[in-house]
Amino acid sequence: MSNRPDPAQFAQYSYILAVVSAVILGLAFVLGLFDDPIKSFAGIIVWLVFLTGSIGAFMGYAAKSDFKAQTPPPELAHKARIGFRVNLGALAVTILLALLSLVITFLTR
Repeated sequence: MSNRPDPAQFAQYSYILAVVSAVILGLAFVLGLFDDPIKSFAGIIVWLVFLTGSIGAFMGYAAKSDFKAQTPPPELAHKARIGFRVNLGALAVTILLALLSLVITFLTR
């Protein structure tokens, strides 16, 4: 019995987390357009993308690398590729937003 996880499940979960990460970023962007109390909530929920994006990118990468040893159904290979790319992009956007926020904070003080 192997201790390796099922790459098909990793591909599915990575795809689901990609959708969750994109929804969180979209929701944070829309909430950021409103007044201060709602804007501060948007700043808090965007940090969830660090969690969902990093876990989803790892799962997508692990599924893609496991799929090199075996031939998966095309749908699962596509979901793993999309999950990896979207989660990695969401993670990159969140990191860039955090760095931009730090720069603006340091420049305005």
